Amino acid sequence: MIEVRRTRTHIRHLGLIGLLAVSLAAVSEAQEVRQPHITAELVNSRQAIVPGERFLVALRLEADPGWHTYWKNPGDAGSSLHITWTLPGGFEAGELLYSAPGFISLPPLATYGYKGEVLFLTWISAPDNLAPGLTIPIQAFADWVVCEMSECIAGEAELGTRVHVVSDQSVANREWDARLQRVHAQLPRPAPDWTFVAAPTATGYRVRLTPPPGWSFPLDSLRFYVATGSVLEHAAPQPLQQDGRDWILSLKTSPYADGVAERLEGLLVSSAGWAGVDDLAAIEVSIPVAAAAAASTLGSGGLGSLLAALGLALLGGLILNLMPCVFPVVSLKVLHFAKLGEEGRHRAWHHGAMFAAGIIATFLLLAGVLLAVRDAGASLGWGFQLQSPVFVTVMIFLLAGLALNLLGVFEIGTSLTRLGGGDGGSGLRASFGLGVLTTVVATPCTAPFMGVAIGFGMTAPAIQSLLIFTMLGVGLALPYLILSASPGLVARLPRAGAWMVTFKQAMAFPLLATAAWLIWVLALQTGVDSVLRILVALTLFAAALWVLGRWPAVRVAPPARLVSRLTVLVLVAGAVLLARPQSLDAAPDPTAITWEPWSPERVAELRAEGRPIFVDFTAAWCLSCKVNERVALRTKAVATRIREHGIVPLLADWTLRDPVIARALASFGRNGVPLYLVYPADASREPLVLPALLTPAVVLDALDQSVSGAALSTH
Repeated sequence: MIEVRRTRTHIRHLGLIGLLAVSLAAVSEAQEVRQPHITAELVNSRQAIVPGERFLVALRLEADPGWHTYWKNPGDAGSSLHITWTLPGGFEAGELLYSAPGFISLPPLATYGYKGEVLFLTWISAPDNLAPGLTIPIQAFADWVVCEMSECIAGEAELGTRVHVVSDQSVANREWDARLQRVHAQLPRPAPDWTFVAAPTATGYRVRLTPPPGWSFPLDSLRFYVATGSVLEHAAPQPLQQDGRDWILSLKTSPYADGVAERLEGLLVSSAGWAGVDDLAAIEVSIPVAAAAAASTLGSGGLGSLLAALGLALLGGLILNLMPCVFPVVSLKVLHFAKLGEEGRHRAWHHGAMFAAGIIATFLLLAGVLLAVRDAGASLGWGFQLQSPVFVTVMIFLLAGLALNLLGVFEIGTSLTRLGGGDGGSGLRASFGLGVLTTVVATPCTAPFMGVAIGFGMTAPAIQSLLIFTMLGVGLALPYLILSASPGLVARLPRAGAWMVTFKQAMAFPLLATAAWLIWVLALQTGVDSVLRILVALTLFAAALWVLGRWPAVRVAPPARLVSRLTVLVLVAGAVLLARPQSLDAAPDPTAITWEPWSPERVAELRAEGRPIFVDFTAAWCLSCKVNERVALRTKAVATRIREHGIVPLLADWTLRDPVIARALASFGRNGVPLYLVYPADASREPLVLPALLTPAVVLDALDQSVSGAALSTH
């Protein structure tokens, strides 16, 4: 009797298990969502979970042949995937896990992404207090961009899946568990036995890779995928060469990079795999750049690295004396020493010490500014003051004034001339001021050995950074300290005489050359139009100094003194008005098109006025849009033709979702960008739809047709 009851109980339990299995299969099914050129689905590794379990859920995207989606750093165009989870209380979603991407090239640009199917994994953690028997919905809102070489489409979908809660043992999803676990095993991961270090170069970074024994890869299969944009040029070749057991990888800096990176974060991918390593597609790396690595070593007590950096800073400061932007100014100090030679070595030493103090104090002031900005989270480069058009303009007038003083145009002992150490500048303050000027002008010139030292100083702790910059100043001032402290050297200086007038006047020309170089810098910053304003302002400024030199106030009668002062004021005011900061506006870029925002109403208004129109439907994540901009639209010929024909350029930016733009695209049989339209001046004629891949000739021909009587035709 007992056995019969047990059998019936077992049968009843088996029936419940069968019903549960059927129900689990039903509730765990994921629903596919089909959108243009892509299929999306949310899948999970479990049919049933126990309280407190962590399980894998994945967004599956499958792009049509010829189409692709994107990695977390899409590269030059495209957009990464975004997921917003909707989970019951107590459930938590981890970070999105990306598989190693592929390299997608469309010269001159490149992107990182996936062709075909890709699974984006996330760990979901369940709370410990779940009640068995519950059915748990897992929902996510996902948006993405899918592209081919000539078109990009933004997509989005609400996706969901479900799991059941049981009390004793979780149940794997037979369809997906093994696949998700396999993808997870192949995710990029750190390789602790590798050694990486990078050093900045003139064009980018030189990365030294040291793999452990047993690792090998084909020479042409290795590529570094940077994890953040605007650090490296994505499309640039990455040449690799072997150096013993090491490999040297050369990377090119992005033109939009904000200084030297402290670390290079990303993936090291071998497209052919790694010999001796199973199931690993990519290595996750964080490569220290040399200066940052040195700073880290110092933080742990690396005195040798600090001493090496100090030595490089001293040597770099010494060599800085030979740089073309420094020599014209320090030559003034040589002239000053020659004049002091007859006054005794103590006098020369005092001036040398004040000159060095001016240099070192200014180095420390600049270092303090740089460190303060660094700690505030911003980034400035060495020589940052010359990035300011206002500062560059002031330096142009300062150097021009010094040059005119050396040429004898004016002599004012308590004015700007003291800075040059000329006749009126024999005081110690003049030597200190010349040290300040020397440092300010020196900073754009990065002498050999200075780059590593400055990089070290900008990443090291504050005290060590100040030591580095102090040593740079000592190196720059050292030759003059030695000259001023040595009685023998001072005695060997030529005796003062008529030759010094000639030498003094000759030294004006290096200063004028430096001012000319700064005018060129200003032209790069603000455009060619500013050069004419500065040159005219300099002429007025020179005339004012000439008046001061020709009619000194102390030598003329009161009426003439008033006239000379008024003349100087008028000339200086004219110079200031011409060179004032408000007038230093950037000149228009001849290759830039002044776009108006697109709207159907604006198109209708312009067509009613009989105006030709060029419309660019684009998005920041559209790769082919970026290629077309660089190859065709950002050319001087196209911009000039648009202005000449009076064509109104309209920009329809689809970077963010806009249903009005989506409907406009659909009206032309498109569901993605780019789309280029040329509306003729004659409103009775239909617009021309340009090819998805542009050339300057195609655009120019269409623009010409828009204002002619000929019917528009494609190529």
